[in-house]
Amino acid sequence: MNKLTKMKFIFLMLIAGLVLVPQAFAATTGVNIEMTSASASLCPSNTEYIMGHITNNGDILETYTLSSDNSWATIAPDKITLNSGETKEFHVYITPFNLDAQPTTYPISIKATGSTSSDFEIITLTLLKCHGVKIAPEKSADTLCIGDRKTYDVTITNYGGVTEIYDITSTTGTLLDKQVTLDADESKTITIAIDATKEKQIVEITAQSRTSYATAKETMDISGINCYNSKIQTTPETKTMCVEESSTYTVKIENLGTKDDTYTLSTDFGELDTETINIGAGETKTATLTVQPKDMGVYDINVNAKSLHSDMNSKVRLSAINCKGIAVLTIPPEMTVCKGTTARYMITMKNTGSKEDTFNITSTKGIVSENIISIGSGEIKNTYIEIDTNNLDFTTYDFEVTAKSTIEDSAKGSFTVENCYGEDLIIEDAMKSTCAGNDAVYAVTVKNTGKNDDSYALSVKGAIGIFETENLTINAFEEKTVMLTIKSDKDSVGDKTIEITSQSSHVSETITVNLEFMDKNTCYGYSTTTNPKNIEATESKGYLYTVSVQNTGLYDSNYVFSVEGPNWVSVAPETIAIKAGDTDKTYVYAAPPYGTESGVYEITFTIKNDEGIIKQSTLQFAFNEELGDIIDDTTDTPVVDEQTQYIADVNDTTIYTIDSENIEIITATYTTSDGVKKSFDIGFETGSFIVTIGDARVEDENPSIGEKTYSLLVDDTQYEITLDFEYVNTTSKVYEFSIINVDVTENANVAIVDDTKEVPSDDETKKDSSKIIYAIVIGIILILLILFGPELAEMITKTKEDEDEEPSFGISGIGPKREATLKKEGIKTVEELAESDASNIASILGVSEAQAKKFINTAAKKVRATKKEEPKVAEKKAEEPKKEKETKKPAKKKQEKDVKDEIKDILDNI
Repeated sequence: MNKLTKMKFIFLMLIAGLVLVPQAFAATTGVNIEMTSASASLCPSNTEYIMGHITNNGDILETYTLSSDNSWATIAPDKITLNSGETKEFHVYITPFNLDAQPTTYPISIKATGSTSSDFEIITLTLLKCHGVKIAPEKSADTLCIGDRKTYDVTITNYGGVTEIYDITSTTGTLLDKQVTLDADESKTITIAIDATKEKQIVEITAQSRTSYATAKETMDISGINCYNSKIQTTPETKTMCVEESSTYTVKIENLGTKDDTYTLSTDFGELDTETINIGAGETKTATLTVQPKDMGVYDINVNAKSLHSDMNSKVRLSAINCKGIAVLTIPPEMTVCKGTTARYMITMKNTGSKEDTFNITSTKGIVSENIISIGSGEIKNTYIEIDTNNLDFTTYDFEVTAKSTIEDSAKGSFTVENCYGEDLIIEDAMKSTCAGNDAVYAVTVKNTGKNDDSYALSVKGAIGIFETENLTINAFEEKTVMLTIKSDKDSVGDKTIEITSQSSHVSETITVNLEFMDKNTCYGYSTTTNPKNIEATESKGYLYTVSVQNTGLYDSNYVFSVEGPNWVSVAPETIAIKAGDTDKTYVYAAPPYGTESGVYEITFTIKNDEGIIKQSTLQFAFNEELGDIIDDTTDTPVVDEQTQYIADVNDTTIYTIDSENIEIITATYTTSDGVKKSFDIGFETGSFIVTIGDARVEDENPSIGEKTYSLLVDDTQYEITLDFEYVNTTSKVYEFSIINVDVTENANVAIVDDTKEVPSDDETKKDSSKIIYAIVIGIILILLILFGPELAEMITKTKEDEDEEPSFGISGIGPKREATLKKEGIKTVEELAESDASNIASILGVSEAQAKKFINTAAKKVRATKKEEPKVAEKKAEEPKKEKETKKPAKKKQEKDVKDEIKDILDNI
């Protein structure tokens, strides 16, 4: 490098240093703003929020002012102080408040200004086409005739972007559509009707969106001019005429306007010949008003003509005078008449007017014989009034007679109704009772209480009645008595309401009597009680059954007693007389003689009273024999299973009677093992004899005197109802019985069969019957095997000593070896044997152990009773063993045959 060049380089470096050194030592400044979004889209009146950040890029503390050139933008905060390098947030809210602003793009500047520097950002706002509405009326101004109505079309346009509903209102006029729904850019035309008035009208029509800010208003200027003018006149203005006559007025209407008009005519008196009239501009038309006054007086008559544009009225005066006259001259003075007759009065009238007239004659009482009469001027005429007194009370009546046309006159009179005829009907013993089949006799007295003699006819309704005489003629104030006999037959049971009537041509009197025809049992019934009902005897001596007989009927009666049974049984006394309500006794005497066979004897005891009512009961006499489980009137605690079987308490020892008109319902209760008290109703009704519990029913077509048990299965509960029939009449369906016992078995698994008739379906009956018969047959065979199985073996190997011993079980066929075996097991009686084998039998039969025990005992005792043989008293002790053995062999064979016969009998009974 040469010297000159080097000097130039140094000079340039010095100049650069002079320029750069001051800058290196000066402070650094600057600001920066950034928006989170540079654009926004929204509808007018809506708001968009955008966040911004401002940074101080300088090296000194600085305060900045935030602003916008658009009034739609609001900045918060509008001042921010920042340290060097610090950044803070600020907030921009954009709300276009101009609802009519055009949908286009608007730039919105956001500027930050400091003391030494500034920065700005542009937000592009797109204003959307969201909501807008326009109104375009058909005319903005119009002129109408005052009183006219005109309709105008108004177009509503939705220039927004969504479907909206607009409410349309107006300051005056009538809008036919007050609401429209428009899609975006859709237009609809509505109608407004405006009536022109004298004053100028500015009609403002408004459309307002229901869901947005969109609204629009437009006005119409409507001016009115007078196009209609008219005048009305009615002639003559005054008039005088007779009442009931006709006269006319002329109504004149002039149309003084520039347009045709239609008028509606009306009046407050008379009749117009037309109601509507159309009159052209400048024309005149007339109508006729006809009047006919009914009453005298002065009438102010108004005639009105009314159109849409005018309302006119004219007034005239009418004077109506009386041109006629009438006078009711005479009417009878006060009179007296007998009730039941017709009173006749003559009425005299005169026409006092100047013209002939026709009059309507009326009376407040009675009937006018000629009620329309024409009477000439000054003429007198008569008519008659007839008054029927049959329905009138015994008092004085006032009446008024009126003669009337357009004018009227009246007169008053009176008459008194007297009781000239009367009667009293008197019946002795209006309430009676008698037995069906007997006659009831009444004394019937008829008394004539009137002033005149009268004849009466007697009649009976409601029964067959016979009077001594049916027709009576009785003088005034006298009386006569006849006897009435009411007939009945034995079927006429119940209450009878009988009407007895005495009737003449003037009066009638009826008396109602109540007559009760009582049934045979009520009149002649009786009840019996036997104590004891069953006797167990071991000695040949006399025993007594005491039979108490109570006459429960209404009449005294004789009773005849008889017995059927062994010849050593008798009854005494055989006949006794018992008064109604009393009780007496008879005795059945049983005296078995020496040598009487052991066994249970049945004694049939029969009672018959004077009316032929027969009752039978069965008495049992056990001689050297146990009766077994016999339930009598006092038994109420049989053996039951404590878990499943209960004794229901009916709490009643009544003797019940049911017939075709009487149904008994008895409530029974029992308490279960867990302390729950239960109740149920037992119903007894007739037809056949029917027992019901709930929906279950048992029907017995042939009940008989004595004890009988009925079984009903309701759901899983078995009811056994034991009754004692004391009286049975299957012809008339009348039954008398008492309730001996009611057993209830809960959770029963098998129905109990007796000889009554239940009403299940045929298939169910066949299935149940087969199961029950099968179970009973198996049960009987098992019982016989238990009782007699060992005996069959012993019959082959038995020793003579065994045959000589008498078994303590009391059942033929159980020998000492079998008895000893059973005694080792602790079994000494049939009942203990039943207790021992009850569980096994119950499982075979599918019943409870309690039912099995009861079943075994009953079957065993029946077999035991059948097997009893008559003692051989005359048998010799010294007879040879061989002979004795030969004698007993046939007895043993006979015993085996008896067992087979007994099994056959039990199966036949099943």
